[in-house]
This record gives sequence, C-alpha cells and structure tokens, in this order.
Amino acid sequence: MMTPAAFIARTNGGDWREGDPVCALWAAEFWREVTGVDVAAPYRGRYARPFEWRRMILLAGGLEEFCRKAMAEFRSGETQNGVCVARVGGRTFCGILSGGRLFIRSAGGVYSPTGFTLLEGWGA
Repeated sequence: MMTPAAFIARTNGGDWREGDPVCALWAAEFWREVTGVDVAAPYRGRYARPFEWRRMILLAGGLEEFCRKAMAEFRSGETQNGVCVARVGGRTFCGILSGGRLFIRSAGGVYSPTGFTLLEGWGA
C-alpha cells in the first residue's frame, strides 16, 4: 500500500507552472494511488489555462467546497494520514497529511508548513 511519506518522497519536484492547480491534483493523485478512485477525473480537461481552473473553483464556492464535492462519496474527519483542505497563512490549500503533518506541493516543490488549520480531512 502506498504511504503518504513514500508518495511525497517520490513526487517532490517535477514540472510546475505558475497558476497550475498543482496542490489539488497532487493530493488527488495520492488519493487515486491509495484508493483506486480518481476524484479529479471529472475536472481534468475542463480547463486549459490557470484562469479557467480558478473560475471552476470560484463557481464551486471556493477550494474547500470544491474539494468537499469531489470527495463527497468518502467519509471525512480529522486524520493523521490522508488528503485534506487546510488553511496556511490566510490561504487555502489541498494537501497530504502524513503523521499529522501537512505537506503541500508548490513551485518550490513539496514543503511542510509549521502551522496550519485543518478545514477537512479524508483518511487514506
């Protein structure tokens, strides 16, 4: 079984473009590898530019609501390992929880902020 730590180590780095929905797709890819369910499948190919991605998020009511809709078939709750929506420094991100620590993928690769507020989590 894929562990969060193994996935994070394997996927740290790689291609990233400014404005890409990298945090959401990265978390969705981890979920797909663990569960076999691609929660991002309905959204892939529905946008060509970062603006279109942001518009989808806004129309859904924000990133937190967007993720709740994508993960609707799974039970949520606080978790030590899985995927989540968290707030860091006033911004909302999709991330991966490993041992209770949050990991987010961005332009600089994967990082783990020291402080965050867990908004919703799904155990893997």
